[in-house]
Amino acid sequence: MEERNLMVSRDELNKRGFRAIIGVAGAVVLGVLVALPIPLGPIIGGMALVGGIGAFCLKQKEYRVPAITCIGIGFLTLAAKIGIQSFRPFASLLLGVSAGISLGFGIWNIIRFFKGLKTRR
Repeated sequence: MEERNLMVSRDELNKRGFRAIIGVAGAVVLGVLVALPIPLGPIIGGMALVGGIGAFCLKQKEYRVPAITCIGIGFLTLAAKIGIQSFRPFASLLLGVSAGISLGFGIWNIIRFFKGLKTRR
């Protein structure tokens, strides 16, 4: 109970705000990837896959999780657009679910950001 009255640090507010923006932006990008037509979907999915592999090969460990995420998004986009016929609906479903989860993550962090901002007054 005492924790609610403590002032949230500026660094924590920055983290929450950044996570909120990334969550909502990620949901928008995933939603666009699901809706892209065939010529654009595989091109952008392939670029995400190659970019993720390149980032994974870097020596900085802080790029590993975003790189794996990018690889997964690229793979699912390619699978949803040009993959095996029986796997396409499942890949599209996974992209849609991922967009919903990302949106929820962003909204949750927006709420946490504004609650933290309120403690600073």
